Amino acid sequence: MLSFHHEVFQEYNIYNLVLVRTNINGLLPKQLLRKDAIDQQLPKLHIGVYSFSNDLLASLIEKSKHHIVFDAGKFLSEKKIVITDLEGDESGFHILLSGIRSKLKKIGNWITKVIPPILQIKLLNSGATFLHAAALDIHGNGLILCAPSDVGKTTTAFLLTKLLPQSAKILSDDLIIFAKGIIYSYPVDVNIHSNHIKICQLKLGNKRKLHLKLHGILSYICLSGRIRDFLGISKPPRIPVPINELFPYIQTKTKPEIVIALKRGPRYSKEMSANDMARSIMTMGWLGAPFFKLVENKMIMKYAYTYDLDVLTLYQKMYNLYLDLLESSKCYEVSGTITTYCEDILRLLKK
Repeated sequence: MLSFHHEVFQEYNIYNLVLVRTNINGLLPKQLLRKDAIDQQLPKLHIGVYSFSNDLLASLIEKSKHHIVFDAGKFLSEKKIVITDLEGDESGFHILLSGIRSKLKKIGNWITKVIPPILQIKLLNSGATFLHAAALDIHGNGLILCAPSDVGKTTTAFLLTKLLPQSAKILSDDLIIFAKGIIYSYPVDVNIHSNHIKICQLKLGNKRKLHLKLHGILSYICLSGRIRDFLGISKPPRIPVPINELFPYIQTKTKPEIVIALKRGPRYSKEMSANDMARSIMTMGWLGAPFFKLVENKMIMKYAYTYDLDVLTLYQKMYNLYLDLLESSKCYEVSGTITTYCEDILRLLKK
C-alpha cells in the first residue's frame, strides 16, 4: 500500500544511473533507498505529492522542457499529474491532490503502472534499460528468463532456486536493469497466484491465503473485465508479496551469460541469433516501446493534454542496448510448459 507525507522525502540511488527523490512510500524497492543519493551528479527524477494552485501549475508547465499533464479527476476528487523535463537531466513528477476524497490510494495502482515507463526514459538517457525478465545468478554467471506475462518466468525462477539451492541466487522475478555489461536487480513485489503455491509449494500466511481466496471468489462473481479492473482484481487472482519474504538473499548484480526466451507451445529448445532474440524481446510487455505503450493506455490517452518526446530515438537506444546484452550472451528459445521449462534449461546449462 502506497502512502505519503508532504514534508518527508526519501532518496533512491538506482545503481548510480538515476537518482529518485519522492515522498511516496512504497513506490520503489526499499533495497534501493539511499540517504546521500542526491549529492551525486546524475540524472534525477523528482516524484512528489503536492496541492498546487492553477497559477502554479501553469507556471510549472511554462518552464518545462517537455511535459505531460494527466487529469485523473473524478467527482469531488480532483487529481492532476504533471510530468516535466523527461529528456533533461532533471525530471519532475508532481501529483496534485485536492477535494474531499483525495487519497493517494485512490490512484496508487495507476501510479505504480505509470512510473516504470517514466523511469525507463531516464534510464535510456543514462545508457541503461529495463528488461522485462527474471534473472538468476548461477555459480557467478547470469541466467536471464524473458517471456510475456503469465508464461512462467516467476514459476521457473522459483523452481530453479529449489533445484539448485546451493548455486542459484535470484535477482528479480519480473524486472531487471541492464547497464554497462552488467545485469542489476530491480526487486519488485512478486505477484503470487494459486499456481505458484501449488507448483512451487510456497508457504504463505493464513491472512494472505484468505486474501487470495477472496480475490478468487470476487473474480468468479465479476464476469465483466471492466468490473474486475475497477475493483483491482486480476485474473487469475494474485496478491503482491515482497520478494525478500520469499527469498531471504537477493543477489544485487551479475554478468549475463545465458538469455532464454520462454514460450508456450510444442516442446523444443533451439539457439537464437542476437538479432532474432532482440526482436522477440521487444514485443514482450510494456517495454516493447516504453512511451508508446504509456500513451496507448486508454485511461492515459483520455487525460493526456500534451506530450513532446522523441520516442523513436528512445526506442532505438533500447534496441541497441538489448543487442549489446545479447551479443555477449548465449541466446536460446525454450518452448513447452511450466513443468518442462526447468528440465530443458538445466540441460542447456550443462552445455
